[in-house]
Amino acid sequence: MTGHTTIKAADLVALLLFLLLVFVYWSPYLIAKHRKSDKSTAIALTLFFLGLTGAGGIIALMWALRLPKQPSNEVMQSSAAIAEPGKALLTVKMQEMNRDKESASHASEASQTLTPSKLRL
Repeated sequence: MTGHTTIKAADLVALLLFLLLVFVYWSPYLIAKHRKSDKSTAIALTLFFLGLTGAGGIIALMWALRLPKQPSNEVMQSSAAIAEPGKALLTVKMQEMNRDKESASHASEASQTLTPSKLRL
């Protein structure tokens, strides 16, 4: 024996299979991180402590898949900001103003329904 170790095909296949299993095991965490969720740490802890039970892995995967996706209007706004920075800023400001108007109208409707003069006995 010369002391040189060679990597055999079986060793390479075993290494690739191990890496694939690690990727599949942590895929719920990767999905949550991709969706920019604040629950990704909780999912990682669930996988770490309960993942090998099988049920923990399924729970973490379902949890990660049920998380809301990044809203598509943010993606469209970011691409618009690259194309036309001034127009994208104006669009964002208009959306904020509309949101403020809606919340103010909801607040005024709520205050109108609670006034004593509107109550009928």
